[in-house]
Amino acid sequence: MQYEKILKKVVDSTSFCVVGNSPIEIGKNLGPKIDSHNSVIRFNDYSLEFSDDYGIKTDVWVRATNDLVIETLTQKNSFNHKMIFYRAFNKKNIDSIEFLKKKGMKYSAFPIYYENKLSSQLGAIPSTGLLFLFILKVN
Repeated sequence: MQYEKILKKVVDSTSFCVVGNSPIEIGKNLGPKIDSHNSVIRFNDYSLEFSDDYGIKTDVWVRATNDLVIETLTQKNSFNHKMIFYRAFNKKNIDSIEFLKKKGMKYSAFPIYYENKLSSQLGAIPSTGLLFLFILKVN
């Protein structure tokens, strides 16, 4: 399946919320509002510690490539994401991809042409979060 079709299948463009990892929303009690969206997107080593402020729903998990997917999923006991997006597939992801396969979880990597396009526009390599937002915008 083409990447764009996968993206449209897992992110409901009529109602989605992108949740960053900044502490700026602590104390604002936005958790229920965040969780009310059809799709909730979180990044890297997100925390569910402040559920009153950030909610707990996670449909799409966007990851950099060199991280602790197995440990994070196990710690959060969260195995029902609609999709886990990696920035790219490489040797650092082999164990986590095998783990996701065994759990029956869906995963994909960003096509490199998005990173190339955004990098040329910025004149720098974008963060994983910025890259994913760019991909959402152009799709």
